[in-house]
Amino acid sequence: MEIVSKIAFRKILFSVIALIIILFLQPVLTGMYIRLYAIPVTPKLFLFTRLFYWVLALGIWQYAKKIEKQPILLWKEQKYDFIFYLISIVLIFISVILSVSIIRIVCHFFHVDIKSETLENAIRMFKAHRYLAVFAALTAGVTEELIFRGYLQPRLEVLFKNPYVAIFVSSAIFGLLHFGFGTIINMVGPFVIGLIYAIYYQKYRNIKVLMISHFLWDMIVIFISINRY
Repeated sequence: MEIVSKIAFRKILFSVIALIIILFLQPVLTGMYIRLYAIPVTPKLFLFTRLFYWVLALGIWQYAKKIEKQPILLWKEQKYDFIFYLISIVLIFISVILSVSIIRIVCHFFHVDIKSETLENAIRMFKAHRYLAVFAALTAGVTEELIFRGYLQPRLEVLFKNPYVAIFVSSAIFGLLHFGFGTIINMVGPFVIGLIYAIYYQKYRNIKVLMISHFLWDMIVIFISINRY
């Protein structure tokens, strides 16, 4: 990581702190609004929560361009051939499947409840509105990878001056932001998946592979879940 000036460091520090606050405030405020007015999570409301991430990603891109005076992706995107992309996606999938399977086995062994009413309600909504399932997966794949791996992880490395801390912290934030599902597995799972994605990004510096992998993983999980109902 290149040495940055004190001014640039402060701008990055401000953006990282502000971003983390915004990321946690959005689900908290949305949840409070739902409980306060006792309104159901409708397709329109869900669509609004997903559009939030697109607007946030756009705001981050503008902040990086106008305030930080640098690209949103601090690490230059590395190019590889098609076979490398294909193998990367397959290996990421295998890593994620093995990790999630181990987590589920551990939860079952210790009798940890993995049932999420929030997730089940979302699946029912996806079943009735398939376009929302596709949009949710696309939003997760593009905006979450851009925000957590593309923007946040490299800047955390600048702040901590340690790539391993940046990998852990960015993944921990990613996992904790799934607290709305109400179960431990729905935070631990994303945390571990975040570690896999972050390690890959640290090593290969290619966000496109992660976007595709994340999108496909969410699509597969969602549609498998839909078919079970």
